[in-house]
Amino acid sequence: MKKILSFFLISGAAVCSSVISQESTSQSISVLVYNVENLFDLDGKAMFSDYQQDPSKAYPYNPQRFYTKVSNHAEVIRAFDHGKGPDIVAIQEFEVDFTPDPEFNLVATLERYQDISLKTLLLEKWDETVAQFPVEFFLMKRLKELGLDDYQFHSPEFRTDWWDRGIAHRCVYLSRFSAVSENQYRIDQARDIFEVTFDVLGQRLTIFNNHWKSGASSADREPTRIQNARTLREVLDDKLSEDREADVLLVGDFNTHHNQRLRLNVEETAIDDVLGSQSREVALVEGDADLYNLWYELPAEERGSEVWRGEWGTLMQIIATPGLYDTVGLQYVDQSFGIHKIDGLNYDPETDQPIRWEPLGKGSGASDHLPVFARFRVQMGEGSLKEIELGALGREEDKEHIPIKLDYSLNWENVSTDPQSLAEASEHELSQSMGKRFLVETKISGGRIEWGDDSFTIYSFDPEIFSIIREWEEGENVKFVGEFGVYREQLQFLIHDQSWIYLEDQP
Repeated sequence: MKKILSFFLISGAAVCSSVISQESTSQSISVLVYNVENLFDLDGKAMFSDYQQDPSKAYPYNPQRFYTKVSNHAEVIRAFDHGKGPDIVAIQEFEVDFTPDPEFNLVATLERYQDISLKTLLLEKWDETVAQFPVEFFLMKRLKELGLDDYQFHSPEFRTDWWDRGIAHRCVYLSRFSAVSENQYRIDQARDIFEVTFDVLGQRLTIFNNHWKSGASSADREPTRIQNARTLREVLDDKLSEDREADVLLVGDFNTHHNQRLRLNVEETAIDDVLGSQSREVALVEGDADLYNLWYELPAEERGSEVWRGEWGTLMQIIATPGLYDTVGLQYVDQSFGIHKIDGLNYDPETDQPIRWEPLGKGSGASDHLPVFARFRVQMGEGSLKEIELGALGREEDKEHIPIKLDYSLNWENVSTDPQSLAEASEHELSQSMGKRFLVETKISGGRIEWGDDSFTIYSFDPEIFSIIREWEEGENVKFVGEFGVYREQLQFLIHDQSWIYLEDQP
């Protein structure tokens, strides 16, 4: 039997008993959860038109842009732990290969091309044979070139009905550990849940990798996510009924926030009510709950893995079960949950946002989601792990949702014309300006602005600001600050706040 942690309360504070029968050595391992934002291959058969290598498109998905996209993801993974990389990476939005070759062998193909760099393969020796390789070949090859050559790749089995069901992505793993078992579970209008049990240095760790129905801000889509949650809850119950103390993690892009009930203000939510994710660590330890959402390890103002219309969200999640709090097998390292931000690579400290993928020039950015991670101790040899000395024994359930919004306020006294002229910039130079803010002074033409040979649309998510934009008349002189980007192959300036629009009575 596993030894469950014991706790007692003194003056309202939770204290961990340090009594153990026997100690053993332990080793720490890490788990990273990463949505790679449409990492597609180059076989031309893609469910999304942006990735079909259509030369008629303004910014077609080509070998150069694919190389940038794969390389940036590999760099994000390598940057973890100062170049060591995480021990397990649970990935979402990994393209389904709809032109599978039953004879393809990933390990053998990597060995066959080990003397040719990925850059050379894509940009100089590109041919139809290489074009048919699945996306895992390219990511694994780039990781090997960066010194991470000890990962195994784990993918669910291809389902012939995925295309008809509109399933474009898989949930997959990179792991330094072998798989003991693999299972996948179909859920409604979403990617299969992919369960893998790993042999982690002689101990068993089961991970359920999820990517639920999209539209976290939509109450209309919550019933579909409730179905997704019911399936996960059922397979989790089966797992825990076999071994209540099994070491199990639920991870992925749940397309639902850790406090979804407060955000949507509905009676039933997938994450809170059906799955049973909750905020009190002590409830997990004392047997009053069997899931603890690690977002509650962070103060409320620090929670966020992606930005949607100016507000941070928590779609990327890691949820722990009681077995990860006992003294046998694997054990959560308390307060180790975090967000993997690398300035200039996947996170822009100036705008306080993830650097998402953009297809201009050679391509730039990584993902619209920041990865999250946690660490775990692994029991080595005989005896038991030390009990967790919890720094903060869980937090109270959130009573209200306090939005963590980006500060878009602008002081015009500090605004100056950007020295770079977008009108004269090359496409590659434009790609380096993604997400940057520019002072725009020009005339409206056809509801947009024209600079040089380029045309820029103007948009805002704020209905009041968008109404102001729509009232601008043909030929009218306008002055505003806009965030430069691309939307549906159109260059665009996004106005986030009314203070970004210059008014005559401003100083």
